[in-house]
Amino acid sequence: NVQNTTELCANSAHSFKEEPSINHQLEPSDISDGVTPASQAGLLQKKTAQKKSQANPDNVVCWESYARAYRNRYGVLPAANQKTRGQVAMLVRYVGKEVAPSLAEYFLSHNGSWFVQCRHEFGCLLKSYQQVLTDMQRGEQMTQIKARQTESTQSNYEAAKSALAKLRAKGGRNE
Repeated sequence: NVQNTTELCANSAHSFKEEPSINHQLEPSDISDGVTPASQAGLLQKKTAQKKSQANPDNVVCWESYARAYRNRYGVLPAANQKTRGQVAMLVRYVGKEVAPSLAEYFLSHNGSWFVQCRHEFGCLLKSYQQVLTDMQRGEQMTQIKARQTESTQSNYEAAKSALAKLRAKGGRNE
């Protein structure tokens, strides 16, 4: 019951070439199913593609500020791809079109160790935009050393406050 596959392929290939197609599908225009006709769908896709290809000018200004500062710091342009375009758009939404370009530019001057280690990847700015914005607005950068100093100062303050409370408590009993 096993046929020679070479013979089977040769026979089917021959018959495929000679026999007319028996595909009797209806044209989409013959079927009324509420679906947009192919010609209108094509126009809709074209309009959508044009809309997507036109970048938001606010995002472009932000990206250009970032890219210029990046090139000045590192000597090369940052990667411009779908991921970074989306991140730029998110930053513009978060901080507004007025602040985003200057924040993106300022970010490249920030010397926080994580930012420097990551070569100021845009995602770092997006993740830490509140910190960078506060530093930009205050005109100072919070570094790890300043953070440790602040923590040490707070620790000293808490120890002094505790000692003062103990002295007051002791003094209150002696009265």
